[in-house]
Amino acid sequence: MQPFSIHTLPAPLTGKTGWPWTEPGRCPDEPDASTSLNGNNGRESELWPTITIITPSFNQGEFIEETIRSVLLQRYPNLEYIIIDGGSTDNSKQVIAKYAQWLTFWVSEPDRGQSHAINKGLKRATGEIVAWLNSDDLYEPGALLKVGALYRANRDKIIAGRIIDFDNDSGKETVTRQYNISFETIVKFWEGNHWWHQPGMFFPTESVKKAGYLREDLHYGMDYDLLCRLTRICETICVEDVFARFRLHDRSKTVGTRDRSMYESSLISKQYWPLLGLAQTDAPNAHDRTVTMWFVKRANYFGKRFRLRRCFTSLSLSLSVSKKYTCLAIIKEMVRMSKGGRFTGRT
Repeated sequence: MQPFSIHTLPAPLTGKTGWPWTEPGRCPDEPDASTSLNGNNGRESELWPTITIITPSFNQGEFIEETIRSVLLQRYPNLEYIIIDGGSTDNSKQVIAKYAQWLTFWVSEPDRGQSHAINKGLKRATGEIVAWLNSDDLYEPGALLKVGALYRANRDKIIAGRIIDFDNDSGKETVTRQYNISFETIVKFWEGNHWWHQPGMFFPTESVKKAGYLREDLHYGMDYDLLCRLTRICETICVEDVFARFRLHDRSKTVGTRDRSMYESSLISKQYWPLLGLAQTDAPNAHDRTVTMWFVKRANYFGKRFRLRRCFTSLSLSLSVSKKYTCLAIIKEMVRMSKGGRFTGRT
């Protein structure tokens, strides 16, 4: 798939301006797609690694056109774009069909959920690099050109860039920086000494296939589980470039489900905990003690700020991990707080 101009695609929706509607959004520091990565002109598309982008979609007709345009207008020489729609009942199918001639593949049919949709796309991917972008998020201008150039210098490594989290209603933005991503830091997610955010991550396709795709039985932690497996076989390069914009809105799966996601992550973490090779004879018990302590600290943190719903949710999740260790953790937390301790983990 060759790069498109903003004049090639369908006209923008009425009232829509800026990137990716009426402005190409070229970044001053992005690599030049008209030249090869080794500086020679001609046959440039053969020298840029093919990037496969997969968009899983279901009833996001309000946002998906912006997502599609943000991918197609990257001006990347070797782009493969796949959209897997789960049989949407809103206008999503009509929007996707409008861009069909510029897509590598698309389908709209019932599926078994987001993980199944992404896996369908992954099994079709032929690019050296693969990523998925949900149908309510979008890429920043020049993101794929930067990823392609970075991958050539860091072959077979995960590329992770910054993400802008933005509130769809208020417009408030927060930049999320990814850092210190490794198998150990990912498994010990509660320690808070790393950060990762999937929309800004790009993976070696062969490594994803070797790791075994996404688990379709997971509702929240499928990307976390895959990352655990990938970081065992791949290094991660974290850069300061902003790659994506992550939309926060009422219907987003991420909004309002963070605590439940943390609980699912704790179950996944327990699966990989023994692979850390820690000198512990009771590895599963050690994991449960650590995780329940973390949930109890979160409960205390939210309780002191009168955020009672999240306080009770955190305590309930701790009990779900282990009733015995939760009781011990509460006692330890009471002692710690009596000595002026503070909880500084990410919430």
